[in-house]
Amino acid sequence: GEEIGVRGAFAGLDDHEADAYAVWDAEFLYLAVAVTDDAVDIARIRPDNQVWTGPDGTRKDRMFYYDHLKIFIRDPSSNLGNNVWIAPKQADGGPYAWGHRQRSPPDEQLPVILAGERRGGIYTFEVALPWSWLEITPRTGTVIKARILLVDSDLPDVPIEDKIAQES
Repeated sequence: GEEIGVRGAFAGLDDHEADAYAVWDAEFLYLAVAVTDDAVDIARIRPDNQVWTGPDGTRKDRMFYYDHLKIFIRDPSSNLGNNVWIAPKQADGGPYAWGHRQRSPPDEQLPVILAGERRGGIYTFEVALPWSWLEITPRTGTVIKARILLVDSDLPDVPIEDKIAQES
């Protein structure tokens, strides 16, 4: 639809394809995302290490150089929203996330509930976001602003400096 956008160079459905679903109840907004990816490139980027600074002072957000899901949600009647950044499940643990209310410091201790699986080139995200944290009171017919961003990096085991240098 009009609200869905795709940027970047994709080599077909095997390169990076995703399905996203959302449902809600009185306590949570639930999101489920399933991704098929030909080259899984995962890293746990901690919030205190989210910005890469090059020798010339160039600043880049490290999360955009690894596969991850970013969720942004806000009530249209509010000027502020909530961000959650989630890396897919790794061999040594579940999905890794951090986030924050806009204009607040990022935090790894989120009140969200996370789950996910990874089998080869398919990985999933399951997220339960409490309405209380989002500061939204859901009602039938409520429309919220949301952005779901899936980043696809096809350069596993490549240092971030080289990823940035290869960026077009």
